[in-house]
Amino acid sequence: LVFIANVTPEDAMAWCIACITSTAQTVLAVPLLMTILILTIVALSRLSGQVRREVQLLCCHEEFEKMQSMFHRPPQSRWTPASRRRELRRGCEEMENNLEANACIFDSV
Repeated sequence: LVFIANVTPEDAMAWCIACITSTAQTVLAVPLLMTILILTIVALSRLSGQVRREVQLLCCHEEFEKMQSMFHRPPQSRWTPASRRRELRRGCEEMENNLEANACIFDSV
């Protein structure tokens, strides 16, 4: 309180404006900027056909049962038997080999 009592009215007003500005930036500006950034990225990603296809494969399970997204991973649990984990690991290795083979096709285009 001693500090506040010894401050001139002009300095008190400048200090008050600085506090209000800092609070407004923290409470309003940063969340608003992050929201705009995320919405812009989402809007741009909707233009990509590959993104839409992956979202359909990940979210619409019933309609696309034959195809799986390249980002699909089966759930993992420490209680999964070792034989099942080995089987899943081999399946992932085969999928990675297929992706590497397909990458050569895309590189040549």
